[in-house]
Amino acid sequence: MTEAARRALEAHIGHVFVDESLLRRALVHRSFCAEHAGEVSNEQLEFLGDAVLGRSEEHTSELQSPMYLV
Repeated sequence: MTEAARRALEAHIGHVFVDESLLRRALVHRSFCAEHAGEVSNEQLEFLGDAVLGRSEEHTSELQSPMYLV
C-alpha cells in the first residue's frame, strides 16, 4: 500500500495506524500468502475480531434481557 493510499484510508475511517505492519496484516488474505512466501495472513486477527464481536453481541443481549430490565 502506498503512503498516499494509507493516508486516504486513515482519513476515511478516522484512525491513524501507529503500527503499519498490523494494517498490512489485516489486509492480507490467506490465499495471497499461499502464493507469496513470508507473508502473514489476517486469520488470527479475523478470529480475534469474531470473538470480540460475539462477546459484544452476548453482552448486549444480556443487558436487554428482562432480568436486567427490572
